[in-house]
Amino acid sequence: MWSILVITCIIFQTAVAIFLLNGVRTGDSMDKFLRAMLVILLLHLSTKFLLLAVLKDQFLYAQIPTGFSLAYGPLLLVIARSILGKPMRPRAILFQFLPFFSLSLIYLTLVTAGATGRIPRSVISGYAAWYQWMMIPSLYGYPIYVRFLLRRNKTPEGRLAAQMANIFLIGISTGICLFTLHLTIINIPGFDPRLLPYICFSAIPVLILRYRLRKSEEKRVVVVERETPEQRAMDAVVDRRAAGVAAMEAAAADVSAADHAATDRRYEKSGMDAARMDEYEAALTAFMEKSRIFLDTELSLEGLASRMKMPKHHLTQLLNERVMKNFYTYINEYRIAEAVARLNDHAREVNILSLAFDCGFNSRSSFNNYFKKITGYTPSAYRKKQLEANGAVAPSVLIPGTSPSIS
Repeated sequence: MWSILVITCIIFQTAVAIFLLNGVRTGDSMDKFLRAMLVILLLHLSTKFLLLAVLKDQFLYAQIPTGFSLAYGPLLLVIARSILGKPMRPRAILFQFLPFFSLSLIYLTLVTAGATGRIPRSVISGYAAWYQWMMIPSLYGYPIYVRFLLRRNKTPEGRLAAQMANIFLIGISTGICLFTLHLTIINIPGFDPRLLPYICFSAIPVLILRYRLRKSEEKRVVVVERETPEQRAMDAVVDRRAAGVAAMEAAAADVSAADHAATDRRYEKSGMDAARMDEYEAALTAFMEKSRIFLDTELSLEGLASRMKMPKHHLTQLLNERVMKNFYTYINEYRIAEAVARLNDHAREVNILSLAFDCGFNSRSSFNNYFKKITGYTPSAYRKKQLEANGAVAPSVLIPGTSPSIS
């Protein structure tokens, strides 16, 4: 009874998540992979419900593994590779899912033969014991490997994939522990060791739906970034009329000169010499390129200083005196570098609307402004230009005075 109730609730929850997810489609590959994860979960539990509640065959429910357990890990790996910008080829994906397809076919054969009595149930029990040796390594190995791949990825997609990996690890671990206790210490009549993993898996629709609704909301609402006066002035430059160019640049030069004078006075007593500045600059560049922290839409000056284990005022001084940029300009140039790299990849399906948020921007308008200032094109125009090149090598886009290198 408890098994039917729990499975029914999770099926309903997953079906609702799929329905709501269809209402906020974006068309990107991540959206398709997440929907596939929910469909697999729905089919998995629906099959169990059919055996337990409709056919009322406790033996087939408990003894014949469906094979769906071998689909979660490969799909999680496909998602992780997509997040890292290294999508798997169709042939490689098919190879990863080959155990799932093969054992699903065996499952259908055994269920049909077992329900009609054409095969001894002892054979089915032997197959179930053999199957565990494939299921457990898959549910452990893939999530652990995905966690390793995404250990430095701080994007919302990376966090979601890591959370799903944790759920699979927790689910299979708790199921094995309780099953061992049931056999050795506590003998609970009617105990179903699958219930706890199923309950853990019920968190997956919640996480996916929360992620997708948040991304959809970000794309509908224009978020005003916390910008300095200098940055807002630069954003205005993109759309200004030609008649006002000279006046704007002259005003910017006056502000810049005043800022440099104020900066020199501000940091006179900071105690950071040139050698320390060199160390900080090298460490900052290496950290940005290795961690890709700029993809985090919620990154702040305080957050970067904390991750760098650097005093905030030292980071501010480094950016102002050595890099000659404010925090938002410095971070957003890395984000544009990432966007250009993705647009230059002709094999990648790029949704311009999603690209801004995937690269760390909180609004499309800010993304368009920065992209045009740095490349001379809007994102759509740049993408069109690359596609018209018919596979030619994309030209380098240089960011004057910055460390990101785009080719």
